[in-house]
Amino acid sequence: MELYYAHPRQIARGEITLEGEESTHLRRVMRKRTGEEILIADGEGTAYTATITSIDRQRTLCRITARQAEHNESPRRLTLAVGLTKNPGRFDLLVEKTTEAGVAAIIPLLTHRTVRHAPRTERWRAIALAAMKQSLRSRLPRIEEPATLAEVLSGVGGENALILHERAAGPRLPLLDPGLGNAPLVLIGPEGGFTDEELHQATAAGCRQASLGVRRLRTETAAVAAAVLLLLGAPPAQGT
Repeated sequence: MELYYAHPRQIARGEITLEGEESTHLRRVMRKRTGEEILIADGEGTAYTATITSIDRQRTLCRITARQAEHNESPRRLTLAVGLTKNPGRFDLLVEKTTEAGVAAIIPLLTHRTVRHAPRTERWRAIALAAMKQSLRSRLPRIEEPATLAEVLSGVGGENALILHERAAGPRLPLLDPGLGNAPLVLIGPEGGFTDEELHQATAAGCRQASLGVRRLRTETAAVAAAVLLLLGAPPAQGT
């Protein structure tokens, strides 16, 4: 099934208005007609089954016939804070694949060994939207502006924060899964990893250390692996 996206402001009084690229794709690529049923997500956790009532060159109007909260979503709201990759294309891939796996938010992380380049936040948000639709999710992940390690750690609290690196003395990530709770934060370093000082800083802020195993993984591989381990095995969220 094809999934379409409508911002919550386009949903009112039992109707949904698709505009721009969404309406054009529906009309010109998918060749939809009035009376057909489609699936629409609002990016905030609700999916709507709707019947097309009218189509023109500017917009498509649909009547809501059913709705489901947390459609295809995990009850776990995982935030990944990941070091920016030297090759921007690798971060594009990271955003795509971790969105498909079900992350709630991605923070591009600035560390001592990060190779600085202009952030591509709007591009990443577009990639996340496409990946949300591809995987039939109802929540659009938040793509934050780049933040320093200190800024990310300022919000750390409780037992829900992990910092991953291959030299961690703690257990591997899957063994920590049951105790992580529903809103974990996972920090992953850039090429070259975290410095000893950064690891100490994170531990002092309340992060637990863990690893993905003995092999050294690329940043984007580690991010995807963490998302898969923490999200794809979790039961779906309960919706109505």
